Amino acid sequence: MNTRNTINMDIGIAPMVDLVFILLIFFAATYKITERKKINIDVPSSSAGDSLNQKQISIFITQALTIHSLGKKVMLYELEDFLRAEKAKTGARLCLVNCHKEVSTWFLVKVMDKIKASGLRIAIAVKEESTK
Repeated sequence: MNTRNTINMDIGIAPMVDLVFILLIFFAATYKITERKKINIDVPSSSAGDSLNQKQISIFITQALTIHSLGKKVMLYELEDFLRAEKAKTGARLCLVNCHKEVSTWFLVKVMDKIKASGLRIAIAVKEESTK
């Protein structure tokens, strides 16, 4: 009779299921949900508007003087670097500025200075003027 020592190797499934649930709870609790908010911009109207058919980066300036682009809030001091990076990624040559009509000229000029410094051309978004 052969008397070898045998080791019984059973892997319990219950600890693995517990571990999977713990990981699931951990990732669910630490996951940062970013919500894209709609930005309402009331742009000025003009009869001299033209459509653009080239690659562009759009920025939005709200009445509260916040700047948004590509779903991100961008601070004025970050704008030039942000636009340079996006220009390198997309090959865009134009920045389309969607500015609320109540924004001060001073702030708009500051934004346009940053756009110009990034090497992009500037276009201002307008809505078609209604004729009455």
